[in-house]
This record gives sequence, structure tokens and C-alpha cells, in this order.
Amino acid sequence: MTDEKQIELAKRYLNVTFTEDFDNADIYCYTESTRDGYDVYVLTHDHTAPNICEDVFYYDSELAS
Repeated sequence: MTDEKQIELAKRYLNVTFTEDFDNADIYCYTESTRDGYDVYVLTHDHTAPNICEDVFYYDSELAS
């Protein structure tokens, strides 16, 4: 099964859509670079004021939890 087919099945099963439009989303997931050059992952409901302690992850594997 192709990656595209797996993604389509997961989206249908979870009833989610993915978009690059950053307005009016239920949840935002994106990367940011730190001042010293590391990438961090942000998963938040409010992209204008993410909570550093709760919404920012050093490893992307923590996003699911």
C-alpha cells in the first residue's frame, strides 16, 4: 500500500483534514528553530500564544502523547 493511500485511510478513519492554511484551525502543528540552531516541534490550539511548557517538544515522537 502506498504512503498516500495510508494517509488517506488514516484521515478518513480519524475524520481529520490537513491544510497549510493557518487560519481557523482546531490545532496547529509546526516546527520552529531555536536561537542556537535546534528544531523544536509545536503542537498547540493557539498559534499566537503557545505554552512553552506544554506545547513545545524537543523530539517529534512526543507529539502523539
